[in-house]
Amino acid sequence: MSNYELFRIFAMFLVLMVHSDFFFLGFEFSVASVTANPSATFLQLEVESLTIIAVDCFVLLSGFFGIRTRFRSVSNIMFQVFFWQLTMTTYGYLIHGITFLTALKNIFSLTGNWFVECYLMLMFVAPFLNNYTEKITEKQLLKFIITFYTFQTFYGYILRDWPFLDRYSLVSFIGLYLLGRYINLYGGDKLVKVKSFSHGFLKYFIISTIVTLCIWGLFMLGREGMGYWLLRRSYMYLSPFVVYSAVCLLKAFGKLQIKPSQLINKIAASAFAVYLIHMQSYGILKSLCQWNFHTFGPYLYWLIDILTMACIFIICILMDQLRIWAWKRIWPHLEKLWPHTTTHPDNSEIKPHT
Repeated sequence: MSNYELFRIFAMFLVLMVHSDFFFLGFEFSVASVTANPSATFLQLEVESLTIIAVDCFVLLSGFFGIRTRFRSVSNIMFQVFFWQLTMTTYGYLIHGITFLTALKNIFSLTGNWFVECYLMLMFVAPFLNNYTEKITEKQLLKFIITFYTFQTFYGYILRDWPFLDRYSLVSFIGLYLLGRYINLYGGDKLVKVKSFSHGFLKYFIISTIVTLCIWGLFMLGREGMGYWLLRRSYMYLSPFVVYSAVCLLKAFGKLQIKPSQLINKIAASAFAVYLIHMQSYGILKSLCQWNFHTFGPYLYWLIDILTMACIFIICILMDQLRIWAWKRIWPHLEKLWPHTTTHPDNSEIKPHT
């Protein structure tokens, strides 16, 4: 299944790219700013449209494979989080002089790391979701998914109401997880039909570009209020356009025919570490992206940014080999605390979805 591991790698690269856009550069769109620099603002919006699907891809992939919640999987994820929080906080304490109390809080707290919080909660409800999908028919699961996304689109996307709010909640994760299970079990052609990799990728690109054109066009026409309303909602992770694009991309990679690759699988095993390391390096990466933007300008910046994020990705993968080495030596001792734990023969890593 190296095609899906390649999808995981691509999705993580999208995480780096989406953070190097609005998250690091910020955004202040108005009629004046857009009409003054129409091509530059269009490009920034297009990058955001193409990359905002990253988190959806990860949760869809978790649902596609199905999470098997075990002591090993939970402890592995917690070890990854703790290892990189400890490592990066120690660096901050020694080099940047953060206080000891701040360092201690950073090491043991998950506050602010909303993805890890929601994913851990998803792991604990996954057995019930798996059991649910095994006992109902395809028609019943399809009806549930359509009902769920109708409800989420109205209350989450349009009204931005509880329990969805602006960011992901466990509720949204559950919807994506069940959608991924449906695609795995029944193909998902009744929701999204993809004939080939190029067909699915093209659909993803077209949908993203249409969203960009709608937002950009409203600002160009002087409809700033409507443009800002659409901008804020189109770049929410629960946007129906974002979810649909993520499904197109998942199914596109499913059509990709490649031979099993140990290299791809090994890189994918460290994808979660790329997320953790770069989030712990938020201040450094933000300063770097802003320096690149002001140095190279709004056009060349994106080429430089792709190269920069590719280098960061590679560095994180190499750094994570130390964590993998440590885990392989710590796990046999942890396993003794849970006698019924089954160790996989290949000692495979959490990516996460297992």
